[in-house]
Amino acid sequence: MKAKSLKLLRSSITILTLLLFSACNKSGDSQNASGSFTWAWGGTNYTGNFKEAFLQSLGPTPIIVSGTGAAIPTAGTGPRITVNSLNMGTYTLGGGITNYISFIAPNGDNLQSTTGTLNITANANSKLSGDFTATLINPVGQTSLLTGSFSNIKINF
Repeated sequence: MKAKSLKLLRSSITILTLLLFSACNKSGDSQNASGSFTWAWGGTNYTGNFKEAFLQSLGPTPIIVSGTGAAIPTAGTGPRITVNSLNMGTYTLGGGITNYISFIAPNGDNLQSTTGTLNITANANSKLSGDFTATLINPVGQTSLLTGSFSNIKINF
């Protein structure tokens, strides 16, 4: 019961943080046409319509987000990666407060990473690139694999 409460709290914080990020976006460049963000889940490949990283956030750590919707408030399906730094390197993903993936499935379920790896391969000129792979768990305990990559996505400060 405690684990489910923690997951619900973490999901609520992630969603609230994303909504607050969208209100703080002054550039109007959330579509970021020069970057790309793709992922595969459940045998389907996806391309993000919006993709951004936020170095400073209202949450405890930076976040990398993408989705099939038009913007963060209408995100659609997609990953939200909370990580303790946007520095180049390899990060072990799990289910803690930092270094995890929250994934909104096409049916609206919020899945959480249990294990995985995030590689940030470039952080230069306010652009971020990397890749990730994670095992996700849904609310009833079923697991699935999520893989993806992002290239030259905008970093908001």
